[in-house]
Amino acid sequence: SAAMRVLVVLAVGLAACLLGVISRHLRGEQDRAVGALRLTEGVLQAAFEGAPGGMAVLDLDGNLQQVNQALCDLLGRPREELLGTPWSACLHPEDAPAHAAALERLMAGEAWTIQREARLRLKERRVAWGLVGMSLVHDSAARPHHLFLHVANLTDRVRSEARLRQSEAHFRNLFEMSPIPL
Repeated sequence: SAAMRVLVVLAVGLAACLLGVISRHLRGEQDRAVGALRLTEGVLQAAFEGAPGGMAVLDLDGNLQQVNQALCDLLGRPREELLGTPWSACLHPEDAPAHAAALERLMAGEAWTIQREARLRLKERRVAWGLVGMSLVHDSAARPHHLFLHVANLTDRVRSEARLRQSEAHFRNLFEMSPIPL
């Protein structure tokens, strides 16, 4: 009976030791996974903040939840002013309905992403042009979780195209109105 107690104590001690080794191993695996996750999050945050184009994360109601500096610069507004603002408030009123319709198609699952040119409302009633893209991001259960927005500034290109059309119209008018046949 004493030998049996010794065996039980040894078995319990061995089991406790084994559980300790397994626990330390699992804790090490967890620490490595958490470290890898933090590194990945850091890389993604740096890419988001350092992107040359405007980027934002929106809630499913279309309110800006996170914005990068490039979007703040493009819209001419500080981050604090943009956070919580509906994205539609940043669009020109004439472009907002078309964007809302495209967003409805996205939310209905008819498209995995939307992209369109739109006029952006800046401070003091100024307007910029942007190529606005939006994607729906799902959670691990495949439910819509948030929207991801990216905006490329097209203002210089749009203005150059307008100047080119103006110049072409001017030269066409000169050609057509010329008293000398050409």
